[in-house]
Amino acid sequence: MFLPRECLHCCKIIPTKNNLYFCKECYSHLISQIINSTNTSDFLAKNNIPVNNIFSLFKFEKETPSQSLIHNLKYKSQINIGIELGKMLSQKFELEINRFNIDILIPVPLHLIKKFSRGYNQTEFIAKGISGFTKIPTNPNVLKRNKYTRSQTKFSKEERKLNIQEAFKLCTNADIVDKRIALVDDVITTGSTISECSEILFEAGAKKVYAMSIALVI
Repeated sequence: MFLPRECLHCCKIIPTKNNLYFCKECYSHLISQIINSTNTSDFLAKNNIPVNNIFSLFKFEKETPSQSLIHNLKYKSQINIGIELGKMLSQKFELEINRFNIDILIPVPLHLIKKFSRGYNQTEFIAKGISGFTKIPTNPNVLKRNKYTRSQTKFSKEERKLNIQEAFKLCTNADIVDKRIALVDDVITTGSTISECSEILFEAGAKKVYAMSIALVI
């Protein structure tokens, strides 16, 4: 009565027994944004990203429920959304994840300044949800962000690539030789971040590198 739950997207009051985050209409729209393997294959080919495969839940579009999910996870401290979405991602791709025998989940790191400002790294909670379902261990101490970069939201594809260049490095004593790794991110837009991270991992001896995200811009 005093603290009614609101839809994350349209702010309509939602019944207690309804979906946890959205009203019926917005939830239906979110389900319509679920993407398939053809979408991700086309995305990989178009953007020339050096990973073995991408697993993503939703098509990211502005002013839609998928954007509201990501926004609340990143900027509203609703970390449980990350855990739940990680679980959903694992359930959707359970067969593929088991078949590829992934050894480690690596959340895409934030720079220390940005993490301190926000209070958390949202990708770590997505990885936590994936790990809870799949039992694959998470290691946030393989990669670190050594360059503070501006938000990529309004950048073009080329600007994103330049902005993220040399932003990451391998942590000291990180041993990933012959490991099958899944990079975990919230949104993959052009693949610049994933490309930069995966190149470092392959150079360090990773056997396979996959990308897992909640949303994909296609």
